[in-house]
Amino acid sequence: MEKKASKKLPTKKEGAAGKTEGEVKNHFSFCESIHATSLSKWHIRRLTDEGPKHGGGIDTDSLCGRVEKGRGWDLEVKPGNKELMGQTDKWPFVCKECLQRYVENM
Repeated sequence: MEKKASKKLPTKKEGAAGKTEGEVKNHFSFCESIHATSLSKWHIRRLTDEGPKHGGGIDTDSLCGRVEKGRGWDLEVKPGNKELMGQTDKWPFVCKECLQRYVENM
């Protein structure tokens, strides 16, 4: 039986800059504040070499500054490309200021 080729995971040294074959590098992540509720907006932050912090303790502020370093966690979902994220009407659950800054920085 033929084995499927496995995707290479980024090493600690590659960090957020690492990518698997066929993937676009993504140096950003959706995040939430430690005070988030079911109605809270998602925010976007720039990742460091440490990568996403799904268990909390994010190491950068959100792009809008509302979620401060150390006071939130990353979500499993990643922001998309500039064209997709630029359609702000399709993202009502994401902070508009974060979206705008994300599209400008892509």
